[in-house]
Amino acid sequence: MTQPITTAPATVQQLYGMYQTVSEIENQIAQLQQEREALRAHISELVEDNGGKIAIDGVATFEIMRPTVIASYDRSGIEALVRQLATSGHSAIAERIEQHRKESMRSRSLRITKPKQTPDA
Repeated sequence: MTQPITTAPATVQQLYGMYQTVSEIENQIAQLQQEREALRAHISELVEDNGGKIAIDGVATFEIMRPTVIASYDRSGIEALVRQLATSGHSAIAERIEQHRKESMRSRSLRITKPKQTPDA
């Protein structure tokens, strides 16, 4: 179990108040997302019932899009393949694959972890 960090009471009180506000906002966002999804489902039904595409001049075009397949690769699997190619005499192929590797930096962020709920015994 981690040891609690000693923090000034004023800081704890301020942090707790801000956390409560963030939690309320997150609950409101969740409710709005549910409302949005219900509205989008109803719009989809109307568009589907009217041929799959409706244009309202100056407002929007509503169209039911067909399902598509999105391909992706398992990063760790590709990295293992590159290592295997490099060690088995196919370093030129490994280097060509490695040239296409893209990295991006994730910016610093705050993680808030709620305590796990324990079932009543």
